[in-house]
Amino acid sequence: MDDIFLQQFISTLQKYYPVADNTARFVFEKSSIKTFLRNDIVAKAGKTDSLEYFLLSGIFHAYSVSPDNEQVTTRIFLPQTVITPHIVRTFEGRSIQFLACLQDAVAVVISMSEFNAYMQQYSDLHAFGYKVVESELRQKAQREVSLLTLTAKERLLLFRKEYPNLENIIPHTTISGFLGITPVSFSRLRNELASPGA
Repeated sequence: MDDIFLQQFISTLQKYYPVADNTARFVFEKSSIKTFLRNDIVAKAGKTDSLEYFLLSGIFHAYSVSPDNEQVTTRIFLPQTVITPHIVRTFEGRSIQFLACLQDAVAVVISMSEFNAYMQQYSDLHAFGYKVVESELRQKAQREVSLLTLTAKERLLLFRKEYPNLENIIPHTTISGFLGITPVSFSRLRNELASPGA
């Protein structure tokens, strides 16, 4: 089983940068494998979180809680992706948002301090870290532009393009929050798009 996880880990890293297999294997051997169940809270807003997460399978999401006590999802993480790096995800060592499991998951985890040390030791891992932060900032900017310039319908269509079939897997309240609309509006939009000629 560890061999399968190792191959998934290598594939995850190489999605961002061509990290050498030997480098990836070294990091993998220094890491832990954790399993999470649906609805598990992985990290809590305002609480210390000193880990880096590499999602091998399952689905995570990052969310904040509105003044009305509603969850507002800001990121969705699919299998074989790197969770928002510690440096972006925290402030003074504490999580800015909640990180939770939407579907049973397996992740490789390692302490942020260890991983930072290895990035200084391995040039390909250092370049990988840069690419992950770059990707994170790009996605954040694209999301902000989408929320500001696209209609709700356009945002839903874009979501379907970027996350095919995810509507059938995760809660619709999570998707509506991610799209910046109410669950009622989301349901109405889905019905509208399902109608002939939509």
